[in-house]
Amino acid sequence: MIHRRRSLALALALALGGASVVAAPATPAHAKKKKKKKKKKKKRRGKDAQAGDSAAKPADGGMTKAEAKAAKKARKKAKKKAKKYMKKARALYQDELYDDAIAAFRLAHDAFPLPKALFNIGRCYEDKGELVPAAEHMRRFVEATDDPDHVEVGKEALAILQDKISRRYARLKVTSKPAGGSVDFSPQGGVAGGRTAKAPADEWLLPGTWHLTVTLAGHVDGGAELELKAGQAESLEVKLISKKALAAKKKKEAEALEAKRKAEEEAAAQAKRDAELAAATAKADTERSRAIWIGLAGVGLAAAGGAMGFLAATSADERDDLAKKGARLGELREADDSAQSRSLIANVLYVTGGAAAGAAAVMWLLVDDPEATVTPAIAPGTAGIQLRWGFP
Repeated sequence: MIHRRRSLALALALALGGASVVAAPATPAHAKKKKKKKKKKKKRRGKDAQAGDSAAKPADGGMTKAEAKAAKKARKKAKKKAKKYMKKARALYQDELYDDAIAAFRLAHDAFPLPKALFNIGRCYEDKGELVPAAEHMRRFVEATDDPDHVEVGKEALAILQDKISRRYARLKVTSKPAGGSVDFSPQGGVAGGRTAKAPADEWLLPGTWHLTVTLAGHVDGGAELELKAGQAESLEVKLISKKALAAKKKKEAEALEAKRKAEEEAAAQAKRDAELAAATAKADTERSRAIWIGLAGVGLAAAGGAMGFLAATSADERDDLAKKGARLGELREADDSAQSRSLIANVLYVTGGAAAGAAAVMWLLVDDPEATVTPAIAPGTAGIQLRWGFP
């Protein structure tokens, strides 16, 4: 309990920037520790005095007595300036003007690296509700101070802050491939706390929606959008594509697209040729069928002509028989007309059948030539075929 009160007293003294610490009643162990500390301090002062005596004779990389004096004076002046800013910062802190107080504490630390300035900046951020920068400055305070008591206070404050952060914030670890990308954490929907960090980044972020953009020279920007909740821990690797690799990929895709287009055009042309061939084949089959039917008709007509020729011969024989028997002139004329009529019909049938058969043969031979056409031609007193043939 005594130890806890002492830590709180130290924290209060540091926060107010006081030169002394209000300590709780010391235990025997603490008194012994304090005595040992005084001995170390006295020993250190003795060494500093010896160093001052030998300063007149500059060693390798050392200072002369005049330079040491000037450095001491400058250090004293800087410390005085820092204390002035610390006083102003404490007043601003008491008035709860935390942003102005942070700026004044920074000026104090810039003038002279007082560890308690870092502690107080952390306290300002904590009172503002910004726990992440508060923890960062508390960590820097612990690393900067060499006072064991101050280290203990800083560690206790840091532990409290880290516990609050782990319960109120989400932790996000972001890496980029290749490494070294710049990560922009952009809050969405009114969430505060936007920032930029270099990958690998380990950030504590307020709950809400965050848009991440990762950039790296020579690469296309990558990113993601995440919904984070309090107490959540997430890890994200963003793979970045080289611009050269992307250009090569696009070129390859364009070439593949062009090859596909040509293949499709060739396929379409082949399909057209196949369709034309199928149509030509169908037409040829039709023409061949037509030639067959015309040929059959020609054969039929020729056969009919043969039959009619036989009848004409029979009629002629009958006329001759009548003439031998001394038939009347009317009967002879009638028999002669019948023989001549049948003979004419036989000749017409012969010629027409032959013409049809010849046309069918020519049509069969020329069926594969789309420019050639053959049709039978029959007119009074004549019969034949018409052949139309185009030349290139």
